[in-house]
Amino acid sequence: TAKQRQASKPGKKGGAGMAAILKEEVQRLQENETALEEMVTAAFTGLFVERYRDRAEEVRASCLSALGRVMQLHPSMFLADTYLKYLGWSLSDMAAAVRAASLSQLSAVYTAHGAAEEICRVDGKPVSGAERLLNFTRR
Repeated sequence: TAKQRQASKPGKKGGAGMAAILKEEVQRLQENETALEEMVTAAFTGLFVERYRDRAEEVRASCLSALGRVMQLHPSMFLADTYLKYLGWSLSDMAAAVRAASLSQLSAVYTAHGAAEEICRVDGKPVSGAERLLNFTRR
């Protein structure tokens, strides 16, 4: 950008000026990231949380499939107990199609990231029964 070119010109405080510009840019990007995460959380709460309890099992299964795909695409945000719990809760759904969708997505997430042991932790603590669930998804 123009600010970066100006700061890097000889005879100027290039190093210090560039560091300040980069620091501002990092702060701006962190603020943008926070804003985006808030928007995603609002969309998730407004859409998914309502639809995953829909009366139609096809809608519930579709929601879980979409959640699993998002987890695979953006693991840094979605591979957390905040989102994983919906897949876990759906394992006890009355409809077999919903349970199958949940299990399929759990298996795909575990396989894609090779971090099954880490995923089986909530707040850094092992989840009871997680090893059994992990073995179940590997079949």
